[in-house]
Amino acid sequence: GGGGGGPKGKVKMSQPTGSNHMGPDGVENSIFNAKDEPLFPKRDHSLDGAEKPAPPARQDDINAVMAPLNELDAANAATPPPKQAVMRRSFPPVGVSLLIEETMEEVLADPQRMAQVESDISETIAQILMTTKNRIRIMTVKPSEPPASVTINLNIVADRSDNDMRSPMQLAAELVTQSMSPASQLRQAPVFSALTGGAIAEDPFPGTKQDSWAGGVATLRPEEGT
Repeated sequence: GGGGGGPKGKVKMSQPTGSNHMGPDGVENSIFNAKDEPLFPKRDHSLDGAEKPAPPARQDDINAVMAPLNELDAANAATPPPKQAVMRRSFPPVGVSLLIEETMEEVLADPQRMAQVESDISETIAQILMTTKNRIRIMTVKPSEPPASVTINLNIVADRSDNDMRSPMQLAAELVTQSMSPASQLRQAPVFSALTGGAIAEDPFPGTKQDSWAGGVATLRPEEGT
């Protein structure tokens, strides 16, 4: 028949007849209520990979990533921090001269008595300044002008143990201040009963790196190669 000669693939729509005829509203309702066909065209599933959450990583993959990190943490825990990480402030020594109006001829002539006096001087200063004795280094004790007086030259050095954070200049200023006051604790000490004053030197008094300190007494040793 002539009715079946249309091209393949096309579905011929039959005209609704009789009681099956639906108006526009009926057609719209039938489309929304249809269960076997979706309302909208099928979406492109090529984007599903970007929309769906990534599959959980395998434990083997996690272990492979974490192994080097765990080794690094273990190495860091076993290695002590470098000493360079500790910041230290370095202070130069400060020289102080103290004037005692006393001849001390007998003491100066006796090395053993002089050693004891120097030890008493450094220990007394350390106690009054509330610091350690090894920070007070007696360099020279010698007759000076005016006559019948003695000058004590000493250096105050930094505290290497970090127990006392005060700089040598701070201690030197306190020492000189007390040396100028007759009522100070320093001048009330027996070893400083004849002390009349003091001053901060422009430079620390000379010594060597090989200085030997025993009982507060400085024994200067010559530098090698000089």
